[in-house]
This record gives sequence, structure tokens and C-alpha cells, in this order.
Amino acid sequence: MGLAEEVLRTGESIGILMALVILAIVFGALASAILPITLAIVSVVISLGIAVALGQAIDLYFFLQNMVTMMGLAVG
Repeated sequence: MGLAEEVLRTGESIGILMALVILAIVFGALASAILPITLAIVSVVISLGIAVALGQAIDLYFFLQNMVTMMGLAVG
């Protein structure tokens, strides 16, 4: 694993944990905070699966994984 991947993984982990804490404070319950995080993670997994399938046919941009992750977490 490269340094960029390690830094990205660390940043995403911290971001998800911070989002969970903020959502728990805003919604007042941990169960209500977990739903948007779960939705974001599921959307990222599905989007990456589609990107992998599409990547078998055409060349894709190098930072596609980073963009999909950022957009999925933002939407969730």
C-alpha cells in the first residue's frame, strides 16, 4: 500500500468517525446517526462496484476511487 492510500484511508476513517459524532449530537441518538453513515458506505461500495465493472471496458481516471468516496460520503 502506498503512502497516498494510507493517508487517504486514515483521513476517511477520521472523517466517518467525526461525522458519526456530529450526527449523534444533532439527532440526539446513536441509532439515528448510524443510518446516514450506513447509507453513505453502501453507496460508495455500490458505486465502486459499478466503476470496477465499467473499468473492464474502458480506461478510467486514476482518482476515481477518491472521487466516488468523497461524493458517496457527501450524499450520505
